[in-house]
Amino acid sequence: RNWPTYARIWPHLGPSDAASCQEEKARLLLIEWVRFLWKSSQHSEALEVGWSLDAQWSATLEQLAQGPLPGGPETTGLLRQILHLRFHLGNVYRSMGDFAKARELDEAVLERQREVFPDGADDLHALMTAGSLAGDLRGLGLYRQALEMDRQTHARFAQQYGEDYHRTLTAAANLALSLRLSGASRQAQELDSDTLQRRRQVLGEQHPYTLHSVLALATDYRDLGDYKQSAAMMDRTYNDFLKVLGPEFVETLRAATSLAVSLRYLGEHARARALTEETAQRFAAGYEDDHPEALACQINLAADLAANGRHEHAVTIAETVLGKYERRLGRPHPYTCVARSNLGSYLLRVGRSADGFAQLKEANDTLMDSAGELSPLTQGAGLNLANGYAATGRHEEACELDTTLHQQLTERVGSAHPITLSSASNLALDYTVLGRQEQARALRETTLTRFAAALGEEHPDVVAATAGVRLSFDLVPQPT
Repeated sequence: RNWPTYARIWPHLGPSDAASCQEEKARLLLIEWVRFLWKSSQHSEALEVGWSLDAQWSATLEQLAQGPLPGGPETTGLLRQILHLRFHLGNVYRSMGDFAKARELDEAVLERQREVFPDGADDLHALMTAGSLAGDLRGLGLYRQALEMDRQTHARFAQQYGEDYHRTLTAAANLALSLRLSGASRQAQELDSDTLQRRRQVLGEQHPYTLHSVLALATDYRDLGDYKQSAAMMDRTYNDFLKVLGPEFVETLRAATSLAVSLRYLGEHARARALTEETAQRFAAGYEDDHPEALACQINLAADLAANGRHEHAVTIAETVLGKYERRLGRPHPYTCVARSNLGSYLLRVGRSADGFAQLKEANDTLMDSAGELSPLTQGAGLNLANGYAATGRHEEACELDTTLHQQLTERVGSAHPITLSSASNLALDYTVLGRQEQARALRETTLTRFAAALGEEHPDVVAATAGVRLSFDLVPQPT
């Protein structure tokens, strides 16, 4: 709410040489400037301003360290602000998708904060940096390490500052995200629901962080298979983002992308595609083409095109995104695997079975190693890999994988979840090909009845399953 006022101040900070001011409040305003540039996706400007401030303040710190009071409050206060500035620069690197650089910076900052400040690991700024470091770990695909760090950070925030403190609520939201990425969808939903209620009371209904919590909870509902509830919540929240932040802000565009995913899962393919195409145009007009959120939107666009039968176009987009992810994040990264698994599915649909299988196998195996077999990404990639086995005539292997996935999905999200039903439908087709007709008939009848109850008889997945078509699952990059 203060940004319009700040926008009138920023142009004067450089000419006034505010960076040379020795007052703590002046430095705090300059740090807020960097944060404003980060939040408004002016990443290059944020880094330029931030590192310029860092150089100037570090030189001052060195002079103070050589003075008569090297450990005095002025020195300590300046060091605190330099480290906090670097914390914000770490956020910039993470938003740019440079997760390795963000992690390197956050680890160095956190080590120094814990070493220098009296409260050590419980210092407010140290806890904030720990939360960012967990985000870096998520960005690198190290979900289990991120989950452990988020558990510790949330517990420390709650103990030191209380459950309703606004930064405790941020830590809770981060923990819920790590839980979701680790496959604990129900725990994530419960924590996000609690965080949303607290944020409504503490921050208000229309605060951006409250809207973030609504979006997170709607994502949990989607992960738990309640696509209708998810789409309804996201629809309202997207409109709230439009009113609060405007149509071009990255948070608004992320909300639009996520809404389109829920609409596609719900079976509203035409509306999903229209929204994604509009969102992609807005990204193209205001952001670099390799911005992490822009790439996520492109992955979603490929999925929408495939859902609307435009498989060749989906292949082209998925190949482009995969190349960008490989160059920017590396071959093993989960985002790269998401693009690779989706590409493999589209290749199967255009008759390039061998090429598709190779992509599906690599994506699944890499996610199995990095994220673990219970990760939603791994299980979605596994469902797609089973299709690859079937498409290349390896029906015994398809059946074996589909059996394992069906058991795992039933345990994680329940037998009535659409992805569990997709795996059951595919497994029934495996039984048919292998001559196990009685098993196939029984599983097929049960699955189609449950599918229609869950999604409706006219849902494209239900129609496809009824027609005996194998079902795939389009993976979605998760925010960090």
